[in-house]
Amino acid sequence: MHTTRMASVLIGLVAAGMLVLGAGQAAAAESGIGQPVPAGYTTRIPAAAADEVYGPYEFQSECLSAGNQGMDDGRWSDYECNGSYGAWYLHPSYD
Repeated sequence: MHTTRMASVLIGLVAAGMLVLGAGQAAAAESGIGQPVPAGYTTRIPAAAADEVYGPYEFQSECLSAGNQGMDDGRWSDYECNGSYGAWYLHPSYD
């Protein structure tokens, strides 16, 4: 009897997990995440944005984290963090 109850709970959890994954995939498809980029579409950022500087960040790790997040979000293609404790500045590049 105990084994049957455990099996029922396990099946319920698997079914719930499949429902959640299905809803997540539907949301991703609706938002365009993971979809191919149409021909002629570019994500290149205008050159006018090349002079942007972000900061100051107190710690270098905060600057690096912000730089990586910007790359992940497609806001810039690369970056540098320059400065020292209490005054780290993020310099994105858009090449």
